[in-house]
Amino acid sequence: MRNTVTNWMVRTRSGEILGPFSQKQLVEELSRNTFSTQDEIAPSLGDWISAHTLHEREADEFTQTMTKSRAVTDSVSVTGSTASDYMAARTGSITASDNLAVKVPPMPEAVKKLSEFETESEAPSKFSLPVSKMAILRPVMFLLIGGGVTYFVLSKRYQPTTAPEPVAAPTFNQPVESPFLKEVNYLIKIGKRTQALEKLTEFHQKPHAENDIAYLIPYSALLITENESTARARKLLQQVLASPVDDSLKAQAHLWLGYIMLAHAEGDAGASHFQETLEIDPKNAAARFNLGRAYLRQNKNRQALEYFQFAELEAPDMWLIHIYKGRARAALSNMQEARFAFMTAVQTAEDRWLPYVYFSLFLMGIREPLAAQNTLHKMLSRDPEYELNAPPPLGFYQERIDYNEYESAFMQVMKGGSPLAREIGRLYINYLKNGPKSVEGKRLLRMAEGENTDLTAKVIALKIQLDNAAPALQLNQALSQLPTNLSEFGYYAYVLRGQARLRLGQIKEAQADLKRAILLEPKSAVGRLAYANFLKRMNQPAQAQIEINNLLTFHPNYIPALVSSEEF
Repeated sequence: MRNTVTNWMVRTRSGEILGPFSQKQLVEELSRNTFSTQDEIAPSLGDWISAHTLHEREADEFTQTMTKSRAVTDSVSVTGSTASDYMAARTGSITASDNLAVKVPPMPEAVKKLSEFETESEAPSKFSLPVSKMAILRPVMFLLIGGGVTYFVLSKRYQPTTAPEPVAAPTFNQPVESPFLKEVNYLIKIGKRTQALEKLTEFHQKPHAENDIAYLIPYSALLITENESTARARKLLQQVLASPVDDSLKAQAHLWLGYIMLAHAEGDAGASHFQETLEIDPKNAAARFNLGRAYLRQNKNRQALEYFQFAELEAPDMWLIHIYKGRARAALSNMQEARFAFMTAVQTAEDRWLPYVYFSLFLMGIREPLAAQNTLHKMLSRDPEYELNAPPPLGFYQERIDYNEYESAFMQVMKGGSPLAREIGRLYINYLKNGPKSVEGKRLLRMAEGENTDLTAKVIALKIQLDNAAPALQLNQALSQLPTNLSEFGYYAYVLRGQARLRLGQIKEAQADLKRAILLEPKSAVGRLAYANFLKRMNQPAQAQIEINNLLTFHPNYIPALVSSEEF
């Protein structure tokens, strides 16, 4: 039986992932009792075990944990590429799609026992030792931990079946950014991608020096993300690779070429290109994440999980990584860890609707319909514009919001719930898709009338009036339908009421509502932005800037705050 070198990581009780540890580090930390009994330890491809339980295990059980194989569980398939695909996959009505929307594995396949896929090294030991010998064996067990630690530090290349050393330093120097590229990248940062693409297209048509091709990276990226021409982007990226340019540009070219292959399910789904990026830039979180996606597409679920964990080391708050970790864990039949990953995705992006959608679908898959419906009810109480105002960084995941998919998932999850709640949610999602003047908006306004109407409908009605810049009479009518205490709905109701009162000149009341919103949700992007705008209106620019700065510490890619910051 071939021994497998294993990389060890630690997850604290707060959910933070630590590691990987060298042999010396891990032994020292264990000997000092650094880890809490509530912390968990795991090989990179194995299950989490509490630090306390690990000390109490029999020798053969501990050895089995250390020698978990890297073998790929090829028999566990993942189908369903979008929210509606997930539910359809559970009934066998679809096949795997080629687009790149977030995918959650179909539950009937995911819950299969993994025992039939175990490799020789994962099989339970045939030998055991009596508990009385554990006092002698425990010192040996500490040494065994060190013997099972990662060899990634010694690795020089990234092989398809072996994860890279995640803390290695980059081996290239970043080129100096030209004023033109600074302008283009700023436009991309504040969401003006169409304008950035126009400038790059115009620039491309002018003559350039042979080595003046750094602009081809953002140009190609926008050709891909704005659905202009993937073929042209591929040609330009290959031109970068064929030119004598800095390694950093080649790393980015490989990243986007891999992204194209992943998007179109070509070849190895871009895995080889992502590996090339990591060979140049080992700490590139987008490359680690996308390599995990490529392996997931190939049903190499253990390898995918490992790369998602390594991506998490560089981007612990990237909600996409946690969603995909949930997918990989579910594909490996580890539903407890999958649940934790989906919950973390929600917690790291509480105003983003997509994590709620996929967490609810996961809950439906494990037959918890009430929890799934409560998850979507909470989703409706969050800021629906946050996803538009805080897109993922270029290179991670560029698919546009598809409200048709949201509606399909919502209707599936809410099928057995309240008919009124289901109709309000359906209309609200379609309102977001079709705009303020839509038929759905008018129907929601009618549903909000009356004293006994659902609070969600009343809050949404106020939002619709604000979106339509309704006159004072209609705003007052919408406000009169709301109860004094809005905490049952959540912070977003206070934001909306504060904005409405500010438009009506009710300054003290508006300030009280906006402060209440921040108190309920201190990290709220829309709440802090609304309060900053209130302070600006009150001629308090310094305090407003403080609020914007605080906002950006929590949401560095929040476009309205970035634009507002430039105005000071």
